[in-house]
Amino acid sequence: MAAASAAARAAGSVVALGALTGLAPADVVVVVGGLGAVTAGRCMTLEPPAAARAAAAAAVGGAALGVTALRWGEPDLGALRGVQAVLGPTLTVGPAPAATATALAAGAAVVAFALWLAPPVAARRVAWLALAAEGIVVALACVALFWGPALPSRGSDDFAGAVATWVGATALVALALVLLALAARRLRPRWTWALLAVAAAAAVAGAAVAATAA
Repeated sequence: MAAASAAARAAGSVVALGALTGLAPADVVVVVGGLGAVTAGRCMTLEPPAAARAAAAAAVGGAALGVTALRWGEPDLGALRGVQAVLGPTLTVGPAPAATATALAAGAAVVAFALWLAPPVAARRVAWLALAAEGIVVALACVALFWGPALPSRGSDDFAGAVATWVGATALVALALVLLALAARRLRPRWTWALLAVAAAAAVAGAAVAATAA
């Protein structure tokens, strides 16, 4: 079981990371599918209540990530990066109701994925490293979907600065995820479910407004 869990988590992380970094043409569904594989792998080694919460958190987080695709009517990650390179972060692009809805969805994604990272792991260095890697993948997903512009060409003067900005933004989101996940570990299960319900409501509201604005 442990070997199957590790294989699913590694495969899902590679698929999601490959899509997010642009190594292969992909869309939002590929990212969510990769995170779904990671979730399936993690659930193999969790107790049923914790596995149910992790699966629910992944579903809410995945739905929230899809709001940007609804906002622009475009699921392709390359196209979304191009839109954000021209117009700016989806979080800030008007009209105001659509920008607010996207901000709600971004908050829902961060909360849901923090709860997704919160279940306890084995007290082994490799387990913590795997969890950290998965945290970086979901942080990159949040940055790419709600903020990330396309990178300039490699030969341009601002390429290095743009890459550094992406790295910094991902690190900030990853830090927020880790801090929230550590705080969530202290919560009773009913409060975890309550937070997930709030995040789900925010994601649904964001999706509803984004769909009408597309």
